[in-house]
Amino acid sequence: MFTQPRTSTKRNAAQFSALQPPAQPIFNPAPPPQQQQQLQQLQQPFPLPNPFATESSSSAVPPIAPSSGPATTRSLASDPLVEPVSFIGSLYPDLRRPKGTQRPSALARWSEKEEEHHVANDAIIDDTRTTMDIEPSYAQSPTVLVKDEKHMVETLGKMPPEVLEVFENADFYQSAFAARVEPAHGYALVWTKSQALVWSYERSTPHTLPTCFIFPLSTVTFLPPQSQFVPPLPLVALVPPSDSTHEPGLLASSPEGELRYWDAVSLALSSPDRYRGVRLYLNEGETVTALNSIGTGIYIIGTTHSRLLRVTLAPSLACSALTRPVGVFARVGNLLGYRDPEAAGEDTEVSKAVIAIVPGNRVELREVKIAREVYALTRRTLQKWIVSKNTVEKFIMEQDILTPIRDNILSNVGDADPTRDLKVTLLDMDYGREGQIVVLVSYVGNSARGGATSTGAVDEVLWYTLVILELRPGGPWGDEFAVVERIDLKHSSYPDLRPRSNPILALPNGGPAAFVVFPDAIVMRTLFKGVLYEEEVILKNRQSDRVVGLGVDKDRTWNPEIVPTAQVLVVASGSGILKCEMAVEVVRKEMGEGTTQAIDMQARQTLYLKSKLEQAVFFDNKQRNPLSFDLTTEFDGNLNKAALDLSREILESTSKHIPAVMDIKMSLRERLNRLKSIIKYIDANRIMNKLSLDSRYQLCWDAERMAAAIDLWNYQNSVMG
Repeated sequence: MFTQPRTSTKRNAAQFSALQPPAQPIFNPAPPPQQQQQLQQLQQPFPLPNPFATESSSSAVPPIAPSSGPATTRSLASDPLVEPVSFIGSLYPDLRRPKGTQRPSALARWSEKEEEHHVANDAIIDDTRTTMDIEPSYAQSPTVLVKDEKHMVETLGKMPPEVLEVFENADFYQSAFAARVEPAHGYALVWTKSQALVWSYERSTPHTLPTCFIFPLSTVTFLPPQSQFVPPLPLVALVPPSDSTHEPGLLASSPEGELRYWDAVSLALSSPDRYRGVRLYLNEGETVTALNSIGTGIYIIGTTHSRLLRVTLAPSLACSALTRPVGVFARVGNLLGYRDPEAAGEDTEVSKAVIAIVPGNRVELREVKIAREVYALTRRTLQKWIVSKNTVEKFIMEQDILTPIRDNILSNVGDADPTRDLKVTLLDMDYGREGQIVVLVSYVGNSARGGATSTGAVDEVLWYTLVILELRPGGPWGDEFAVVERIDLKHSSYPDLRPRSNPILALPNGGPAAFVVFPDAIVMRTLFKGVLYEEEVILKNRQSDRVVGLGVDKDRTWNPEIVPTAQVLVVASGSGILKCEMAVEVVRKEMGEGTTQAIDMQARQTLYLKSKLEQAVFFDNKQRNPLSFDLTTEFDGNLNKAALDLSREILESTSKHIPAVMDIKMSLRERLNRLKSIIKYIDANRIMNKLSLDSRYQLCWDAERMAAAIDLWNYQNSVMG
């Protein structure tokens, strides 16, 4: 019903003058001179009513003969008058077609791209310009990719040609890439196995490209066994600028422990070899796996042997290993839950490698006024240290957290066999504002959500969850980490064989907003109890456009108050730098346990579905939008209500995405195109079977009314012009 015969939207001025409903049948005996010249160009001229003519000037005019056949694509030289639709046709009985004659839909007249006609401009009242690119004030800039009340995604600046060239020729199966962003200073960093590229994304303008600073990195001379034939990447970090300089520095460490430090990124333009270097003292077969800052000028490096090293930048570049107690204290650590992976037959290199380092709260010690808690995560254990810049570090504890996390997951999988194998992997962690450790975990197995099929296909699906740990006193051997909550994510994926494909967890300002960044998606979630909000931002081209790194605002400097909005900046190989923002306060008020709006689950799901439709209708048509707006067939909510509510808002111009100030003609076109986009989106996602016939007719009727309004406005222009 939505593919009716199409007729041209280009109409002669004389034809549209018949569409204005006069108070009484009054006709113009002689058209104006300009209109006479237009009528002479027509092969079949006919007189038309003029609602502004007086009764004394009227004369009898033969009625207009209706067309006898269905409408087709007409030439401008000889066109039968197209019958008005709906209420317009009821005002003109003489213009109605005989029974049995197919009446062209007004929607069909505007549903396709018009053919080009070379005619005089003064003979054309309508034109074929589209208004699908007419966006609200916040979306007129190409930076806004999607926006609603709870989240927004936009692009920031441009990437230098040097970075684009690196990604353009990249093979993500054979090469690894990583990136970091420093929102506090407006710099971004992308590095490969041989070079690091730094630029200021805030200084770029629409007409200029940012300057790219390229630094050489030391090459890898051997291939660790866990690298799977892909050389591991160096570890690189941007150093915040000091008081004496306004640009950041660069710290890089090769997997073998060669450390380089540049005081300023501008050194790459004149003397990239001008750096301070030091060699880390690593054991045989030991490599560097993690690097993070815990304070001004202090960095912690983790290795494959579960060791931590402290790096200080001033007054000189220096490095020292953090030492833990031995002897009886080490045996007590085993009693606290840590077990030797070699005794369990596990891969020692994998289980002992440090995968994440995060700073905790500031503490005061007798020897030093200011020190910092440091947490280090391996594939099995969690370490806690207290580290300062100059004094001796203090080892607090190391505990096996993989076992209690696995037991917690098994206890919530229904009647599944708890003795069967469930593969649980610790991926990343971050520190929460309330002293909690949030660990990102993936698991796969028959006891995962939904069980297994006869072919075992479900075993290949990776499910993700956020596990919240608290350090509780009163254990058999002192303080210990306990699982207090688990937040399952709806997002799932299949194993990715490409290097650096594990997701990354970020808690801006320590939460409660949580961002889980996958190579092809960004998942937004909150740590509020009872809040089920989860938003997925998925990249459209998942093969060539991949997220390679991120940066968080506030730079780990936590605010005691919950900020109303939280954001992360991600670097994608094809999309550039994307700012993902969540309105935390809006989510808490609308979806929290204490909300005053008692909305049932079905209504909430329908509102979310309407929001997804709205995003697709208003943002999917933007040129070069790298985000995907596809809707799966397993969505929740009432599609009929969501589509009709959105259609009514567009028809009545109450949608927040429609500008309040716009030319009437362009506004009518804009709304008609958006109404058509609703059906196009539903049909493209193959969910038309879930839309009732009444809803389809109503959507078509809304578009018909908008098309009729365009006809009326064109006629009004012809009369007034």
